Amino acid sequence: MIELLDGIILAKNAPKEAVSFSLEKGTLNYIPYSEQYKFNFLMLKNQSLDKGVFKINDIQIYPDENSETSLFFLSVNSLIRIHLCFLCPNSEKKARVKEVQDQLILLRDLPVETDEDKTNKIIAIINRVDELSPAYALFDLNDSVNNYAGFVESELAKHAANINIIILEKKTESVDSAIEVDRGDISLSIGDEPVLGKETKPKKQKIFKEPNGPFLKEFVHIFKEDKSAFAALIVPSISVLVFSMLSPLYAQTNKILLVPFIIAIIIGFVLYMIMVYRFAEFENRNQMISFTLCNLGSVLIGYGASLGIYFLFLNFDQDIKALQSKNAVGIIVSIILALLLVTSPIYVPFISRLIKKLFKKK
Repeated sequence: MIELLDGIILAKNAPKEAVSFSLEKGTLNYIPYSEQYKFNFLMLKNQSLDKGVFKINDIQIYPDENSETSLFFLSVNSLIRIHLCFLCPNSEKKARVKEVQDQLILLRDLPVETDEDKTNKIIAIINRVDELSPAYALFDLNDSVNNYAGFVESELAKHAANINIIILEKKTESVDSAIEVDRGDISLSIGDEPVLGKETKPKKQKIFKEPNGPFLKEFVHIFKEDKSAFAALIVPSISVLVFSMLSPLYAQTNKILLVPFIIAIIIGFVLYMIMVYRFAEFENRNQMISFTLCNLGSVLIGYGASLGIYFLFLNFDQDIKALQSKNAVGIIVSIILALLLVTSPIYVPFISRLIKKLFKKK
């Protein structure tokens, strides 16, 4: 069940007075277009509560009294657009998000050549949504993607006993739709956390939600969860750093080795970025700082090992030894690359989101 008790919603079209409503499984829950603010609030996007109590399945979301529970949104775009809200323990969120995405992406290759193919795919999507057990599902009859609305409604009704399904009714007067449509096949997007709290007006979505606990707790959690990743990051960091130190020297003594050295730097750097991309998923700012500090430890260990290898080359390679070079260029380049590795958890997630948006537009 979804419950809003005496809630004052801070949104453009919401009433100024307190609002209460509840929606539960059993039948399709229709929201009149005149009360669109309720549907928008349940999207938990650019919405906020000034007062009131908001509960999902008896778990109090606002005021936040259950910091052990996470909430995330996922939107499915393929013939239909349906928005899914999931609740799960904080410790299981990353795995739960991946599970939901993986299960829905399995439907990507279903054929859509004929009308029968399309209806079969819609049925498969709705059946899979039922199996994934979202806290609730939102379906907008005004969305121009939902051309199969009548058929979808009848299919959704078959699952109303298992899923809390909320449908925004169609606007009666005829107006041009301004909805941007993603025509991708099984396109999945993860929504941000709800913005619930005192606001004077809707604001841009927050990148991070508030920390669930003290910084030390977040740091220990990140270290325990990703300690194997931090250990694995040491190897590519050594590849990047030691060869960046040696390359200027070998450019003067043995240019044949310079090419494999540069290749090793590039491969090590790319591998490092890929590993950071895979593991750098943060729910709040404390987690990002914690991951960055642990990553700093990996780079420092890698830098220490690289210096050891570097001095071995200086002492045992007679050609390098004969140069008697202080190798300022190699040291400076290695320091710059080390800084790029240390700060990668900050900029890699941002760059990856930017690339995804660019590809989505294309």
